[in-house]
Amino acid sequence: MNHYRKDVLEFTQDLRTNSLLAKFRAALSSNGFPADEVLLAGYLENEEGIVVGAIVSKDSVVHEFEYDHETKKLNRFSKVKPSSIETYIDAIHVAVEFFDELFAKLRVPKKGGK
Repeated sequence: MNHYRKDVLEFTQDLRTNSLLAKFRAALSSNGFPADEVLLAGYLENEEGIVVGAIVSKDSVVHEFEYDHETKKLNRFSKVKPSSIETYIDAIHVAVEFFDELFAKLRVPKKGGK
């Protein structure tokens, strides 16, 4: 399974403004998370169109999500419970660590062990 890592800053901007993400924004809003509250976001997408990622809100709360492009459904959306986030910088560091852990778990090793 190949994964595509979208640039975090690009996705954050797209999440706020891109018309192609309108259904995703609507799904977030219906879960009480308006797009204008997004501070930072990133995701991985597999060949089946399932998106797994994380969003940091402006109040420094980190959420993880799973979104299905085909069904346009937000399958999972929940708060990540990092230890004591007190500043935006801390939130960004936590998000980057979360993305790195997530990408490492989902990354498929190349043939030949490299």
